[in-house]
Amino acid sequence: FGSDMGSDPVIGEDGTIYFGTFEGAWTDAKIFAVNPNGTEKWSYPTGYHTTSDPAIGDDGTIYIGSGDTYLYALYPNGTLRWIFLIRASIVSKIPMIS
Repeated sequence: FGSDMGSDPVIGEDGTIYFGTFEGAWTDAKIFAVNPNGTEKWSYPTGYHTTSDPAIGDDGTIYIGSGDTYLYALYPNGTLRWIFLIRASIVSKIPMIS
């Protein structure tokens, strides 16, 4: 995918693999979804590195924090559901959804 993996991958119920990446100065970062056969399903750009691990909600929403101080929520098709300003880099390696 041409980038460094910034987070540990997580696997959805349908086998889709989700992870965050970063490149160079960490400003060219994306959240990727990869099919079980290894082909790219979709990617979504973030403003900065994504080193927190993604978490998947019961409804399939993908949550991931970024160094741009936002928490992203993406629909399973890779479109933005919402974005929330945390005002601090999110680098947690333990994803939690409650």
